[in-house]
Amino acid sequence: MRISHLNGPAGNDRVRVKCPVVEPGTAVLLILGQSNAANTLNRRLTKAHAGVVNFSIYDGHCYEARDPLVGATCTNGNFATLLGNRLIEEGFYTQVVLTPIAVCGTVIAQWAPEGEHNPRITAAILRLREAGLEPTHVLWHQGEGDCLTPPDTYRHALQGVVRTIRHAGVDAPMFVAQATVCDSDPSEAIRAVQRSMVDHGAGIFAGPDTDQLGAEWRHDRCHFSGEGGKRVAELWLAALTADPPVDHRTG
Repeated sequence: MRISHLNGPAGNDRVRVKCPVVEPGTAVLLILGQSNAANTLNRRLTKAHAGVVNFSIYDGHCYEARDPLVGATCTNGNFATLLGNRLIEEGFYTQVVLTPIAVCGTVIAQWAPEGEHNPRITAAILRLREAGLEPTHVLWHQGEGDCLTPPDTYRHALQGVVRTIRHAGVDAPMFVAQATVCDSDPSEAIRAVQRSMVDHGAGIFAGPDTDQLGAEWRHDRCHFSGEGGKRVAELWLAALTADPPVDHRTG
C-alpha cells in the first residue's frame, strides 16, 4: 500500500513526543467514518492528558493530543480527544494513542473497497506498524450521509470496510455506532444494518447509539456541540469498556 496516498498536514504546529511502547495499559484507537468523527465539535480541547497522544498518519510520528486532531479532516473539536481523557481518568488505560482517519462529508461508498478513501485504512494501519503500534480498537462512526442509501447497499459496503481491516491483519475488536441523524429523523433502515453488523464471534461489537442525542446536543442540528461531544465521548467510553459488550440486537 502506498503511504503516499495519505495527504494532509503532518503536525508541524504540534509538540512531538515519543510514541508509547505498547503494553497492557496501552490503547491504540483507529477512528474512521465521517464528520462527527472528523473534528466538527464547536469547542476545542487545547490540551489532553499527558498519556493521550495523537498519531499522525501523515508522517508516522506521535504528538501531544489537542484539537483539531491530526489525521481527521475539518478543523474543530473531536469527541476522541475527550474519550482519550476519560479512558485514562477512569483507570482503563495509562496510555491512549488516537489515530483518526475520518473524513468530513463522506458516504459509505467512499470507504468501501472500491471507494477513494478505502486506501486510507490500509495505509494508516501500515504506518502504525512502522511505528511499532497495532490497533487495539477500531471505531466506526458513520451513516449520517447515507439516510437515503438502500440498506442492502449500505450493508455490502460496510462489510467491505470490515474485510479491508481484517485482510490488513487487524484482529482488534471493531465497534459500530448507530449514527444516522443530520438535520433529519433517524433512519431506522440504516440503523438496523448497523445493529445487524454486530457479531461477537467476528470481533464486531455495538458502538454507541448517538442518534439518541437530539438537536439540543448539536450546534447545527447535525454536528455535536461541545457538551454534545462530551456526551458522545461518554457513550463511546461505555461501549468500549462494557463487560460483556452490549449487543443491541437482543434488546
